[in-house]
Amino acid sequence: MQAVIIAAGESKRFWPFNAHTKSLFKIMGKPIIFYTLKSLEKLGIKEAIIVQKNNREVEDFLSEYRFKIKINYVCQKEQKGTADAILCAKKFIKGDFLFLSGHKADVKDYFKNLFSEYKKKKTVVMSLQKISSDEVKKNKYHSAVIKNRKVLKITEECKESECFKVNEVYILTKSFLDVLEKFKNEEKGLITALNNFIRKNEVAFSILKNSLTLKYPWHLFAIRDYIFKNFLKNRISKSVKIGKNVVFNGKVFIGENTIIGNNVVFNGNVYIGDNSQIGDFNVFSENINIEKNFKSGTFLEVKNSIIGEGVRFHGGYLGDSIIGNNCKIGHHITTCNFLLSEKDIKCMGVDTKMRKLGLILGGNSSLGACVCTMPGTVVGNNCKIYPFLKIKGFFEDNKVIKE
Repeated sequence: MQAVIIAAGESKRFWPFNAHTKSLFKIMGKPIIFYTLKSLEKLGIKEAIIVQKNNREVEDFLSEYRFKIKINYVCQKEQKGTADAILCAKKFIKGDFLFLSGHKADVKDYFKNLFSEYKKKKTVVMSLQKISSDEVKKNKYHSAVIKNRKVLKITEECKESECFKVNEVYILTKSFLDVLEKFKNEEKGLITALNNFIRKNEVAFSILKNSLTLKYPWHLFAIRDYIFKNFLKNRISKSVKIGKNVVFNGKVFIGENTIIGNNVVFNGNVYIGDNSQIGDFNVFSENINIEKNFKSGTFLEVKNSIIGEGVRFHGGYLGDSIIGNNCKIGHHITTCNFLLSEKDIKCMGVDTKMRKLGLILGGNSSLGACVCTMPGTVVGNNCKIYPFLKIKGFFEDNKVIKE
């Protein structure tokens, strides 16, 4: 069976990290879609068709890696929606196929059940996940209406207390492409085509316990945790220099030509990319992903965070945060990550369902010394925050905040 992977969306809700399609965000030095392809290899999938933007950015990102799976790239010239994206791959599709989004690195965990349903009924198979009706409403998820083990329709309105969210993984039949053709110019053409198909045909489904999603930046934490669990290796490169009294409690990967200062503590699973420099008296706890060319000063504490390439961080506290590439952060920074009310944190008006969330900082931004950020603060790309400020809310790209 072939796989068709879509990686051509604009990823608007993934701002401020949507300069590239979201499955190209790097974890452990590689784009998320890399891990999706590796999962497909483990399933025995021999061929993948990747639908990318017209700028061929996915092809460029993946060019330095080697895969056992054969990859064909096609471009979606205009952002017309998922139906059009699938049809862009039509010339390569040989038969019934697996369709998924580029960030579904966990596909190997549930493909077996999907394929089992497909073998029984030889029809379209949807992957579904049980969630509350509140989640459907707040996140505008599509959900399946099911009665007597049959899918009746797909809707954005769920009137039941428990709903079945439509996951971004399907097995689609080649004949379904004919239905898709009728709705290829609609933004939600795939859902319209599925509803049209359901009226005349049975659609099978498999219910998943969990599945990775990547709609908003904070969903990166779960994806990082999954990648760490399945791909992180305990390895310290031979070229690494380690200072005195360094403590390792957990699985640690440290890349080439990295320097670890004195009295550094690793309490958890940590990935540090090549050519980084960790200052004295740094503490890293829980799962930490630090991309290459990172440099920190003394007395920095980092907890459960994701840090992009080329970041400079003098010192302070970074908790439950995501930092974009090439940011510069002054000393005595504090990222508050917990509300005293103990309520879930809202970010950009969205309920994150998280009790702890610190700062989301876009690429090429700078924070002056002694800045304090409130829980769920988002700062866009190319911003400057002057020293000694307390900030909260969200700030668009290219802002300069002086007071």
